[in-house]
Amino acid sequence: MLNLVDAEAIRSALQPLADIADAYDSNALDEARKEWGETDPATVELYQGRGGKRMLTLQDAFRARDAIRSLP
Repeated sequence: MLNLVDAEAIRSALQPLADIADAYDSNALDEARKEWGETDPATVELYQGRGGKRMLTLQDAFRARDAIRSLP
């Protein structure tokens, strides 16, 4: 079972991504804006991959925000 200390550590780790999702929703993200009609957040790259790793996308930010909202 997830305890409150673990939940807070997870929340802290995910908060920067959640902030990106919030910025997108309020049209305050420089890389992409909701008003521009971006239809697929999975294609909006926020971080360029290194060493063959998958790019970090806006969809990852949405998932992080959802995970925070589901924490106790």
